[in-house]
Amino acid sequence: MNAAHRPLLLNGSARAATLALALLLAGCGPAGGATYYVDFDQGDDSRAGTSPETAWQRAPGDPEAKGRAGTAGLTAGDTVIFRAGVHYRGTIENRFSGSAAKPITFTGLGWGNGMGIIDGSDAVVSASRCTSAADCGGAPGWEHLTRITHRGPPSGSIFLFGARGLYWRSQLPIPEDRFYPDNTKGFIATPVATASELAGGRLNNAELATAAAAGGGDMQLVFWVTGNEILSTPVKAVLSQRLEFAADGLRLPERRDGKVALINSFAGLTEPGTYLVMGKGVLLAWLREGDDAATLRVGMDRSGFDLSGQSHVRIDGLAFQNFTGTKEASRLGNTAIRNRRPTGTDFQIRGSRLGPAALEHGGGIISLSYTSGFKLLSSRIENIQFGSGVRTGPANADVTIMGNVFQRLGRTAVGFLSVDGATVSGNFLADIRGIHGNALTTYLRNRNVVISGNCVVNASRPLTFHGDNTPDVANGITIKDNIFISSPTGQGAIISWGRQTNGVKIIGNLALGNKVGMLLHANDRNIEVRNNIGNRISVRNSAKDGPDNDAGRQLPEGWVMANNIDTLARTGLKNASFTEDSCAVTADGQSFSPARTPR
Repeated sequence: MNAAHRPLLLNGSARAATLALALLLAGCGPAGGATYYVDFDQGDDSRAGTSPETAWQRAPGDPEAKGRAGTAGLTAGDTVIFRAGVHYRGTIENRFSGSAAKPITFTGLGWGNGMGIIDGSDAVVSASRCTSAADCGGAPGWEHLTRITHRGPPSGSIFLFGARGLYWRSQLPIPEDRFYPDNTKGFIATPVATASELAGGRLNNAELATAAAAGGGDMQLVFWVTGNEILSTPVKAVLSQRLEFAADGLRLPERRDGKVALINSFAGLTEPGTYLVMGKGVLLAWLREGDDAATLRVGMDRSGFDLSGQSHVRIDGLAFQNFTGTKEASRLGNTAIRNRRPTGTDFQIRGSRLGPAALEHGGGIISLSYTSGFKLLSSRIENIQFGSGVRTGPANADVTIMGNVFQRLGRTAVGFLSVDGATVSGNFLADIRGIHGNALTTYLRNRNVVISGNCVVNASRPLTFHGDNTPDVANGITIKDNIFISSPTGQGAIISWGRQTNGVKIIGNLALGNKVGMLLHANDRNIEVRNNIGNRISVRNSAKDGPDNDAGRQLPEGWVMANNIDTLARTGLKNASFTEDSCAVTADGQSFSPARTPR
């Protein structure tokens, strides 16, 4: 491998320049303006709010704010400080815009130790240890269990949080990793020959029928349905080795084997950290050590910040915890930070933490549409079950995702859906393995997207892209100097789903997948693949798919493929180190180390 194959290595000067760029993007903070203080536990909305001693309970923009806090208006340069360590429980519908020179800032830094916390959950009403099986619905192993009452959201999906984050819903078969309950590899197969029975709402399976007959709470079957989605439906009856269920609207597969699991049975309460829904307002849980009524929370399906189409707004040093977004509430887009109104400009999130969360609707913990000029800098997004990290689109422009950590996400870490102008650089992304476990995704009418210097490891699909079937309009996607390594059960490191993407440059990457390094699509146009190293490069729907090197490969018209090595095996990785602060690997005698933007 010659120097042409080697991804860009940043030396000390280049790293300093990268840091300078990050600081320039971050800005220097608002000049002038008033400062207001918010303490949800001890504040009072009737006070002045201008000092820690006169703090408000709720922030301006919260519909539940009263008194002076409810009538206060924020102007350019104003800052709202949330007391560190205090859990703020409310939605802030920001009605205020700053200016480019004097943004409005919401921060969790500067008052107390740590960060201010925006919390999407509420405390449980009670938690008492079971005193008998009858006390807890006839559950076997009742001596390990606790009965919990709560005033949760009206939706049918209830999520429990403790001092160490998410609790795992009772599920059979027990998932290999309970954080990814929608990983269908652990489900029970339903043969295609049984499609007519399933369509009639009948499942013949002795294991699940036995578990359901032994009892539980609000038991449901979870099916892998057409469209690569997971949907649940109530169990209506258990007859011998058969379960009957409501099949309407499930889109059950008719031409392939399906898959199914059972949730909310007693048999799934097998260890500390598991729970089930007994009925409205009641849970049964095997608590982790240290959890009790004082630490247990139930997600409330509310949002944290609604930016409401305003402009020049900063969110600095805030921790967003325990947010939930159920499928029932998907239309509302409930999440930690969102914008759904045209047109918001110049939003920045810096030095913040987002997660844990459970977003059944699959959306992002940050979800932005109709936004121009968004920056996510030096933040952490982690432990988002079912959901995504950042989803932008439609109608977004000028997006920068730089120097962040994304870990343990059930869906896409960063997803661009029709964005004009985006940079994703210097991020660390790891352990993204849900049913839609794409680390980086650029879909539909995206233009001028640069993905460079990122480290993605243990993702089902580290990077995916497709166009919108308008081949005469250039997408202009550059994928350069990244490390992409799929999970052991993933498909490929770089995947195109086709749809006539026009103009993609894939240069200087380490792309190592489970089956292939790159899975490209022949109906894409103007594709350039140079100086990459990894395992097999495959082109679907081409006249010739192979051999496993550049020589003799028959490519679609307008494609360029040169100086790639696609014979690397996982065993060929030497001296690999994949951490959020240092991502480096030696392959084929050369070192790969994408620049990690300093935090």
